[in-house]
Parts: sequence; structure tokens; C-alpha cells
Amino acid sequence: ESISQKSLFNYINQAYNITVGFTDKFFEVRELTAIESQKLGLPEKSFGLSVYETFYSTSGEIFDYSENVYHPDHAKFYLTN
Repeated sequence: ESISQKSLFNYINQAYNITVGFTDKFFEVRELTAIESQKLGLPEKSFGLSVYETFYSTSGEIFDYSENVYHPDHAKFYLTN
């Protein structure tokens, strides 16, 4: 519980001596699976947005990977330089 109250990256650094270096994010509009459609309250064969994230340490090692799936009507992303 105390971990969730503070920075997760700070915890990773202190507990595992991993310093976050950078992340890759990939966006994909794709047809949702039956389970994803059901969970998002959409008809089967609907499309959604998947965001794939890979976190790397400063030494270039991958230490976290995730995929998040978003409802197309509730996903808004802004990219800046």
C-alpha cells in the first residue's frame, strides 16, 4: 500500500537498483478480441486503440512491458515534441 502512495519508478530504483532510462510507446488501432469487446461494452468486431509500452533501464535492459486497450470513444492522446 505504501508503494502505491509514492512514485513507482522511485520504488523500482530503491528496491531493485534500476534507473528508468526511456520508454517506447506504440499505438495500434485494431479489431478487439471478443473478451475486450465485452469488457469495453462494444459489439464484437469493433475497433479499439492498443498502446504498447516498453520501459528500459539506463543500461538499455527491458524491465517492464504492458499493453493497454482503450475504448475508441474515450481515448484521447496528445503527442508533443
